[in-house]
Amino acid sequence: GTVGCCLIAAQIDALVYCRPVHVGIENKCMMEVKNEGPDHEAKGRRTNNDYDDDDDKIPISPIDMLEEDELVTSLGFLDWKGILKARVNKKLKEASLATPVPGTLTIGTAKLGLDLARIATALPHVQSMELRYDDREGVGVVVDEGEDPFPLGAPRRQIPKTDLRALLNFRNLKELALHLSMRASICLNGSFPVLYELRGLQKLDVFQQSNFRLDLHTLSPNLTNLRHLSCVGGREIVGNLGTLRPLRDTLETLDLTSQQTLTGSIMDLADFSRLQTMNLRICTNVEGDIRDIRPQHFPSLKVMDLMNTSVHGVTIESVADATAIMSTWGQVLMTHTSLEFDEPRLVAVLSSSSPVRWPWGGPPDRLQMVRAPGNRIGWRWTDNADQCCDMNWLGPEPQPGENDYDEYIQYRRKIEEGQMNSLFRGFTHPPPTEEEYGELRRRISRS
Repeated sequence: GTVGCCLIAAQIDALVYCRPVHVGIENKCMMEVKNEGPDHEAKGRRTNNDYDDDDDKIPISPIDMLEEDELVTSLGFLDWKGILKARVNKKLKEASLATPVPGTLTIGTAKLGLDLARIATALPHVQSMELRYDDREGVGVVVDEGEDPFPLGAPRRQIPKTDLRALLNFRNLKELALHLSMRASICLNGSFPVLYELRGLQKLDVFQQSNFRLDLHTLSPNLTNLRHLSCVGGREIVGNLGTLRPLRDTLETLDLTSQQTLTGSIMDLADFSRLQTMNLRICTNVEGDIRDIRPQHFPSLKVMDLMNTSVHGVTIESVADATAIMSTWGQVLMTHTSLEFDEPRLVAVLSSSSPVRWPWGGPPDRLQMVRAPGNRIGWRWTDNADQCCDMNWLGPEPQPGENDYDEYIQYRRKIEEGQMNSLFRGFTHPPPTEEEYGELRRRISRS
């Protein structure tokens, strides 16, 4: 049972830290040999003579009475460090080789090469791993170079090349994260083709690796089980959104924030049946047109962030264009009820070339949308300080007795209460002009 396995795990911890171990545990699930007859010792207990190495000759403990499958289950209650420390005799070493490792194995870079090789041998069943590139020793900017590294200009302190090929020894690896600490300056520089040989990988997460090159041409046909792909802040992407087509039946999350070398159209992903999150924020060369989105497109999509892309409908050339653009967005939301807009979300902004665009305060120049209960869609103007105009609602208001009517009324009241102290209360569309904005500010200064 679970309680028994937890107690066994506690025994293993005691074995690691307090050798030799002499603990009398009477729990039945740990001492199944109690009523097995006179030959139970031969079946359930190992003696010191069973071990070949002198290091393994430790006094008998209840752990010695357990079968390997019981030890495997019990080791699963320890974290990966606990499992490594528990490898104190032959029986526990054999059990650790068959133990699925719970949680995420997180390794810093200080002894990365040594740890990867050692852990791959001892814990081949690791399923989730994070390699954290940090700078705890204060050595400054250092670089781990892969293939085709980028020239970095000023001299860098180069650390020994990480043997990431050791990752191939983790036969059950499903999740891999390559993270750079926000306070560090170590970076992966160039391409690392070994990542695309991890055929069982379901999640690849690369974060703040500013000189990392992501090769979609190689990734897509090899990592066909991939469900989550995230590369935030990388240097270059080889390939485009269309290159991801081999993943159209598996990919659920795509986050390529700030990948300004990424090209392609959002419609390249329109028939990805499982795609739930599409975050292409600040991918300035990604194109498309929200007017092309049909009800059958993006059937599972919940989160879509296209801000600062070249998609038509994300950047508005003038205030006069807003009504038509937001009506199109409204149609997308009405036909894609899985999209999560329970709270107002930014979907469009005035072009930087617009004469009424104010980068640091000024009249509202951004547009939010929201979905109220009953699938009623609303949109409003806002500024960069979350001062909002009143909501423009699309479609008829739900009537008393209809589904979600009460929830809709409560939601609308909540929106209106949030507007009580807004500088732009009373404006819907168009938003206040420059002159009206100036008068509003003067009223505030006089009050």
